[in-house]
Amino acid sequence: MKVATIRQGLQTALETIDGLNVYRHGQASIDAPACLLVVTDVEYNASMGEATTRLARCDFDVVILIGKADELGAFELLDDYVASEGPRSVKVAVETDPTLGAAADQAFIRSVDQIGQVEVSGTDYFGVSFKCEVYGR
Repeated sequence: MKVATIRQGLQTALETIDGLNVYRHGQASIDAPACLLVVTDVEYNASMGEATTRLARCDFDVVILIGKADELGAFELLDDYVASEGPRSVKVAVETDPTLGAAADQAFIRSVDQIGQVEVSGTDYFGVSFKCEVYGR
């Protein structure tokens, strides 16, 4: 399992959300609405069995930055990203192809972890963080 390949698969999946700018790495400048993909944990032996068949798990924070913290429309747009269905749903974008274009065995959004103000490069945004689990060999 290669983290870079999974990150690319997540980026491709999330780019299906119209108008969302997806960044695989930290950026000095963000054009919101934006998505940042942050690796938070890698577990090499996430399943039992022979070494060649064991699954590894890679956890990502999928951080959606909706707008500047003082923009009124940011709150309204949040509902579309957090929804479990619909064209802007982060869950639908990731789970429509749970293999992320053959980059993984399975990917899914586990939960929404944080909603509120997020600072990136000295700018406060209104955002939400999703917990994404990805399993692969």
